[in-house]
Amino acid sequence: MEKYARLRASGAFCDRDFRTMLAATTCLFTAGRDSPASLLTPFLYTQLLWATLLGWRVCDHFPDLPVMLGMLIIGAAGLKLAIRRRA
Repeated sequence: MEKYARLRASGAFCDRDFRTMLAATTCLFTAGRDSPASLLTPFLYTQLLWATLLGWRVCDHFPDLPVMLGMLIIGAAGLKLAIRRRA
């Protein structure tokens, strides 16, 4: 917890960052409402990658084996569905 307190005290998370995250979330919800899920799925899978990378670099937390296996299962299932739909 000390690491997060230092990040907050350093101004790493400020109002501008909050507004950016709010705008991104709003865009994601709007896209989900107006677009087919098959079009958005690749972008949602990249969220797993970005969350892992940012957690590792910013918070010095790398996922353990069960989390990595879960991510692999989710990615493999999505890939299988994509391949099956094209066939």
